[in-house]
Amino acid sequence: MKNLFFGIILAIAASSCVTLEYENPQPADAADLSSIPYQLQGTYLDEDNDTLMVDEHGFAYRSEMSPVASEAGLSDTLILRPYKGCYSVNIAGDNGWLVYLICRETNGDLLLYGIDVEEEAVRDKLKSITKVVAETDDSGNVTTYRINPTEKEFDQMFEAGLFEKGGKFRRIVPEDDK
Repeated sequence: MKNLFFGIILAIAASSCVTLEYENPQPADAADLSSIPYQLQGTYLDEDNDTLMVDEHGFAYRSEMSPVASEAGLSDTLILRPYKGCYSVNIAGDNGWLVYLICRETNGDLLLYGIDVEEEAVRDKLKSITKVVAETDDSGNVTTYRINPTEKEFDQMFEAGLFEKGGKFRRIVPEDDK
């Protein structure tokens, strides 16, 4: 999967043997942002004291395990869209899109949300909202669930609580203070 630059996104994806891929960026009818909103810009630390730097053009992530930052800018493979006071981060994979929500708390911290399809109850709820196609490997094990929700179905997924908190980034330096 290309552009997996957020350590937390990588951790979420790595901790899950099965991924949820979308056929198209989400929400389906929202416009792509050409720059990252000012409210998200700044420097943040996650629970492992890894650093996320956000500017108007993209993201840079530096972990304590690697002195070199992973960087990614908004592009045709990294799309940011507004969604209900949050932002939908769409990352192009090999055969679809990974979709996460970033929400800003009133204190400036960022919360990252994703859908864990490892849980049967989550898959069942997802299947009650939109068509879900399971893809398997040569051994018959499910590797990916693929969906293509309408904007209304995406709203239903959000309202049903399918997006769960996957990580938190504590704001340490607002963009103004750089």
